Amino acid sequence: MSKIRRAERLGYRVHLFTLANHVHDVHAIKTSMAIRSGGPVLARWLLRPEYIGQQAEHMQPWKKPGCNTHWTLWWGVFIDAPGHHNGPIETKEKLVAYTKLARAGELLLS
Repeated sequence: MSKIRRAERLGYRVHLFTLANHVHDVHAIKTSMAIRSGGPVLARWLLRPEYIGQQAEHMQPWKKPGCNTHWTLWWGVFIDAPGHHNGPIETKEKLVAYTKLARAGELLLS
């Protein structure tokens, strides 16, 4: 609990997000290190933002998945960043960490 309280004091928040609003932040996270888990991160040199997803032109609201047993959710850790942009969108918050959860029936992948 002490780490959670510290993160809250520092201004970090966790919430669901729409990938199309944060493509450039996801790209920045994926390409931020040359080595992870003891191996090279090829994405650092090869990954482009358009390979992650199509950046929205306007802020898209988060929508509940249409199916209860087959869905993909993006959870992110955010910090306030007035004036922060993801492509043409001013998001006012910066994505600093994320996880993608995908459910297919009784199987959940992260």
